[in-house]
Amino acid sequence: MPVSVQVTPSSSGFKIRIPRDLPNLPEVFRKRGAIRSIPMSTGSSQGTIKRTHSQMMLGEPNVLEEDPRNKIAKGLLPIPSHLANANVRNLAIRTSPNPIPAPSSPATGLSMSESKKQQPLSSVPQRHRSDSKSKSSSPVPTPVRFPTPPSSASRSSEQGSASIAPSHSHGTRSAAETTVQGVEGGQSSSIVEAASPASTSSVMEVDPMELKPLELVRVGLGVLNRLVSNTYCKSFINKVPQSAATYHVVIKKPMDLTTIEQKLWKTLELASSTITISRVPPSITKGYLSLNDFEKDLRRVFQNATFFNSPGHTIYKEAQQYQSMYLLILNNYRQGSSLALNAPLPHESFIPDLIPLSEPGPLYLFRAHTLREMDRKMTDISTDLFATFHQPIFDLSEEVGSLSPEHPAFVRMYINKNRSVLVKCRDEQFAKVAILSDIVVGKPYYAPAGAGAGKSPVNRNKSSSGPVSVNMVNITAKVLIGKPIGERHDMVTVGDLDCPNAWISVACVKVLHIDVEVPVKFEKGTLAKMRHEVVPFTYDRNNPTLLQDFVDALGVVLPGSTPRLTPPVQKSVVIPAIARSAGLGITTASAPASPGGANRLKNVREVRDVRSGRHQHRRSKSSPMVEVLNEQGVQGRLLIKLKLPSLKTAPSSPMAPAPASAQIITPLATEVAVREPTSSVTSSTSSTPLLSSQVVPFTKSSPEDSMGVLSAPDVVQHTEHMTKRAEKMLECLKTQADEKKVPYISWKAIEPTLTVDSAHGLFKRIYHVKGDDSIVVQNFKEMDVESFEQRVREVACLLKLRGLKGVGQIQSVIDNEDDHLVGLSMTKYEYTLKAYATNARRHPSPCQKLCLIQDMVAAMAEIHSAGLAHRDLSEVNIMVDEDPSQLLEDQAPRPLVRVIDFGKSVFVGAEEVQQWSMKENIDKEELDLLPLVVLPPDHGYKLYRSILTLPKTKHDHSPLPPVDPRSEDVYSLGVLIWRTFSGKSPWNGAIEDDLKTIRYLVASDAQIKFQLEKEVQGEYSRALLLKCLTANPNTRWSCQQLKGWLEQPEVGRELLREFEALGGGRKKLRKSLD
Repeated sequence: MPVSVQVTPSSSGFKIRIPRDLPNLPEVFRKRGAIRSIPMSTGSSQGTIKRTHSQMMLGEPNVLEEDPRNKIAKGLLPIPSHLANANVRNLAIRTSPNPIPAPSSPATGLSMSESKKQQPLSSVPQRHRSDSKSKSSSPVPTPVRFPTPPSSASRSSEQGSASIAPSHSHGTRSAAETTVQGVEGGQSSSIVEAASPASTSSVMEVDPMELKPLELVRVGLGVLNRLVSNTYCKSFINKVPQSAATYHVVIKKPMDLTTIEQKLWKTLELASSTITISRVPPSITKGYLSLNDFEKDLRRVFQNATFFNSPGHTIYKEAQQYQSMYLLILNNYRQGSSLALNAPLPHESFIPDLIPLSEPGPLYLFRAHTLREMDRKMTDISTDLFATFHQPIFDLSEEVGSLSPEHPAFVRMYINKNRSVLVKCRDEQFAKVAILSDIVVGKPYYAPAGAGAGKSPVNRNKSSSGPVSVNMVNITAKVLIGKPIGERHDMVTVGDLDCPNAWISVACVKVLHIDVEVPVKFEKGTLAKMRHEVVPFTYDRNNPTLLQDFVDALGVVLPGSTPRLTPPVQKSVVIPAIARSAGLGITTASAPASPGGANRLKNVREVRDVRSGRHQHRRSKSSPMVEVLNEQGVQGRLLIKLKLPSLKTAPSSPMAPAPASAQIITPLATEVAVREPTSSVTSSTSSTPLLSSQVVPFTKSSPEDSMGVLSAPDVVQHTEHMTKRAEKMLECLKTQADEKKVPYISWKAIEPTLTVDSAHGLFKRIYHVKGDDSIVVQNFKEMDVESFEQRVREVACLLKLRGLKGVGQIQSVIDNEDDHLVGLSMTKYEYTLKAYATNARRHPSPCQKLCLIQDMVAAMAEIHSAGLAHRDLSEVNIMVDEDPSQLLEDQAPRPLVRVIDFGKSVFVGAEEVQQWSMKENIDKEELDLLPLVVLPPDHGYKLYRSILTLPKTKHDHSPLPPVDPRSEDVYSLGVLIWRTFSGKSPWNGAIEDDLKTIRYLVASDAQIKFQLEKEVQGEYSRALLLKCLTANPNTRWSCQQLKGWLEQPEVGRELLREFEALGGGRKKLRKSLD
């Protein structure tokens, strides 16, 4: 018989009075306060309906709704009889903003006995592939048994009458009803109870194992959103590229979170959903039929990671955290915890009217850094995280013209600050965000400002009588135009301020690649300083027209501006970088050619000082000027007029200065014709055209080679010669690589597989390859005039030393799409000498110390015999591996030494010096000096440098007298030997930057000998160091002599005895290090 209950409103909600004389009522219901009241909303008593994000953007007004309390009173029903069997501890009330339709068929089709047999996890524990034949000590994932879903029989018995269990039709469901689930013993029941006034909608009872497509996608994306908010999931977001051949040989069924998300959208696509969803690649042909299928793919990500990686690997540990997280989320959901099942997805909230490209609206900028663009000031962990999380943005940026407001693509954008600005960009009407990536910045130059331009900071000191000019720069970038949609998700941070701390979904409606001129102030002050933050775009107050080309290139309209009917025409002429260094850089951005040719655009670039290698910040009278004539020449060519500086020549000697009265001013001018379809440049005064290929700049010229004394034909000939010389060096490098069977690979092909390493140098950044722990990738940072020749020489040295014992082995040379040298890959080794020889917990044995010293000397003897010197020996440029199959006399594994990092190496043979120099003909005096070379002071690793190459001060860069670089290697080798067998810093613990103390300690042979007798115990140990550490290079032994001396049995025995006397236990080593 139905039982009536009394409901009375109170200040904290509604009170439901249950008669305590009901039969079978649990004891917990008979006590006062057993059932707590639901808090009441503190808002107005008038009912309101929550507006969606789309309604807020479009400015739709609020629509009043009936008071929820009246709805509850109308829909109040008696409490069903099975309430007595409920357990209050397992009651879970779930609410959400918008209702969804319940499943059309709530029955699972399984009996209770069958449903209890289902297990969401495999009963066979997953182990690493290396543990197939032995017991593994790696952690085994613990199977989690979720509550069994209710059977069809138990649910059908509860739907006896319409008065107790309402229909599952969405149309008859009251918006004020709330489902209360009681879970106990694998059963669930559905009752109708008065809802809290704080909730204006309800959550339908949904079988977790049988969801409709939309419900399944919502649950799946809820799980994925929580997973990608954790940094330990970074290795599982993107697909493992096909270039990781080893991974795909071992893992036959790869899986990642991106593929899982695409399969979720395929589920809706197959169900003929009308919701605007992300585009699904053609390779995804199947969706998900149930939550179990979704969970299997989540589990496969974990299984692949733990099977391929060893238990001690970082990815293996991240996979364990990933597994614990997704199991916790799904377990809580199955037990009744809310996953915001009814909250609309960003894809559902988006409509094309939110971001009409033709409507004026605020513009915000965001820069997604690729690995190449990462700032050195950013930490390495943040570099790796952002590059991984933003990989979908980089992939989408390649699909130009594939998006529109009607067919958007959704990506996640991660930020680390300015979260309030991000929310403002989302909430402002018609606001847009431009996501810029892969920005390439050209050389600065001066250009005339617009007619109404005011004086900018770069020309305030210029005379107002002449034309006003501003410092401009050309940038190219890939851009996504989109709109932030939905809620902002906070990240689980790792304690690093540079790491991502929030993300939001962005509906991208346009992809474009821009090539535009912008002020240097905007590039340096805004674009270069953006580090994963959203920044509002504003015009320059002094000259607002300077950035109009940038806005027009994006194809957006800002408030208060008038859109252009047609985008600006950009005609770019590609000139070799060598020509730009000489002042011949030409990049035109002109309007369409007019028949009259009245309009002319003067585009003046600055001159690069050949002697200093730096940019001149003020235009001098000797700077060449480029005048682009907007006239149509013969055969469709643009006419460009190149005005070179006037040369002051004397009648008797054209190259020598003369008194002013005898000087003749001879203005020179030449016209250069540029063909529009190509980038070839020809001169009317020279029969030899400039090459159109982009070659890395040449090295600095000597003072005698000043460009200021060359005529126009000589300038063209000089720049062409240097360009050809650089190309010839790269061709020689490819020839040598072919001889050594070292392949060339593309940077674009391997970039998605790279993760950044914490180690990096002044000219390089180090990366690891996902799925391949055997190699390490070195990427050269932007090469300029000084570094190109040295980088080519470094690769040439490694190619020549390939196959030699004791030298790090190069595996490939890396270039880009323009055939420019951008890096190399090397074999990866286990330890640096610093980590191996000074490990306080595992100090090398005496036999290992002697083996290390002998191998280092033998390796340097091989390098010197090959005709080159290293010039940068230190404890971090010596790598060590252990071979457990080879045991020494004390049964310790044999260490294997490898010398790496030839970034400062030089050749000492005349033939190779000429081959790898940018100079076509080297002076005979310079060649006669070999093997002595002229070097600058060495400011790196000062404790390893002799008095001949130590700088006098921190700012000392004056050229030194000629020295033998091989002899300097012997000195550095002596310091390494001292460091290896003693386990402590040399020179009485002198500080690296204390130049005054270091120079005093190594100033003379007598001073060095005094220090060694005071600090080094053992006659043979001191004798070994005295053969290397001398102020006079003529008294140092060569590496070949040292090798022969160390191979003598008596010397080996005595050194081993002295090393054993030193001991090397942990306490003694720590004391020596202190």
